[in-house]
Amino acid sequence: RRRYLQSEFDSRLRHLDDCVKRLPQRQQSILSDFYFEQRAIEDVARRAEKSVDAVYKAIQRMRKALRTCIEMKQQQEATA
Repeated sequence: RRRYLQSEFDSRLRHLDDCVKRLPQRQQSILSDFYFEQRAIEDVARRAEKSVDAVYKAIQRMRKALRTCIEMKQQQEATA
């Protein structure tokens, strides 16, 4: 079971990386600033020249798009 879960995790992580690379550069920057650089949302908004609410909404939409992308890639992998 542990091997299966590790394999599943590795697969999702690989797909996530690919899906993030498909995002426009501006969206990648917002994700990177917020999640990897762990900047405060106000700093992310200032750097992106957007309101805090707009950045929160953009992140919400990106997360949904990434989830969909990962799921599609997993389905394609399963049928291949």
